[in-house]
Amino acid sequence: MTITYKTASEIPDSDCSALADILNNYWKHITVNSKMMLKRLQSGSLFLAAYDEQKPLGLLETLAFHTEGQPSAIAGGYMATTNDGLWKPPEEKADTLLLVDITPDKETWNSGFGKQFIDAALDLVARKTPYQFVFTYTPADAGIRKWHLKNGATETYHRIFCA
Repeated sequence: MTITYKTASEIPDSDCSALADILNNYWKHITVNSKMMLKRLQSGSLFLAAYDEQKPLGLLETLAFHTEGQPSAIAGGYMATTNDGLWKPPEEKADTLLLVDITPDKETWNSGFGKQFIDAALDLVARKTPYQFVFTYTPADAGIRKWHLKNGATETYHRIFCA
């Protein structure tokens, strides 16, 4: 398997349904359809999709905020933060990238692909973006928090609630 990565402008509109399915197979707090996925990709926010040949294998969704390094500057619940799941363009003078979701396709779970995807995403952020700070949105789920910490995240104790 040869993994390649595409940013939002490189992702074909025809892949929106497959990417929405990847998200819907895991996340239950919101249902994404292909039209919503297209709006997200067109928001101006950073997205990174992983592919095996032409098949989408995962998606990183981010939002950009001006925080001066303070996680608490990102206020509101998940729906407010993400514009009801439709996404927001980066804030003016954004210095912080919030990694909202990195979601691999279920067929890749427990294969090591998730770690590979995270490493590729962080490399892209470090090399090709101007952001000084990177935070992750971590659901209250203990298993997900443990996975984030295992993959290099640092606990901030700031919470963005799903409500």
